[in-house]
Amino acid sequence: MSNGFVAFALCSCDKNILHQIYHALLGFDVECPPPRIHSPAGYANKYDIRYNKDYWELKIGAKHALMRFCELIEPYLKHAKRRYDMNRTRENIEERNRRFGNRGM
Repeated sequence: MSNGFVAFALCSCDKNILHQIYHALLGFDVECPPPRIHSPAGYANKYDIRYNKDYWELKIGAKHALMRFCELIEPYLKHAKRRYDMNRTRENIEERNRRFGNRGM
């Protein structure tokens, strides 16, 4: 959660797999922007870890897309922490809907 908003992000140096996941998500009616470069090759993060290749990110941020994504993955979540995170995501979206209306749903 960042600034009161939730999002799901998946990062990898393998852009091809992120593009495959992106197209699969679109097929399941989960709208999201295409993968983008999060950190370019040669970048060193705050822990001084340097990326040898471009580091790509696939992000789901729209409320309706996050809710759809939660529906799809819920039966497959086995770890209590991940189920907890998913429930917090849903609660965040429901709270934002109460406060600001259903924009983006």
